[in-house]
Amino acid sequence: MLTFVALTKVALLNMDLDTRYIDYLLNEIHPNTIEYKAFVFYCLLYCIDFMGERGMQFLDKKIPVNGSIIKRLNDIFDILMEEWINCCEH
Repeated sequence: MLTFVALTKVALLNMDLDTRYIDYLLNEIHPNTIEYKAFVFYCLLYCIDFMGERGMQFLDKKIPVNGSIIKRLNDIFDILMEEWINCCEH
């Protein structure tokens, strides 16, 4: 369940959409401290996965990449990394 929520969060962030839905999902799940750390870790993994897809060719579709996309994904990674650092300090 946490992987679904993590993938959804990164997808919403990547599309520059509101992430309140994630707050509702986490509120329903009630993750404990360890589970929340796992959730943030999964978010980081999915962000890296999104980064790795850029510029790749899948059959007849090439995943676009440019400076703007790279900056957005790097910014998302930085936000998630800050969240990881904060949740691991507690």
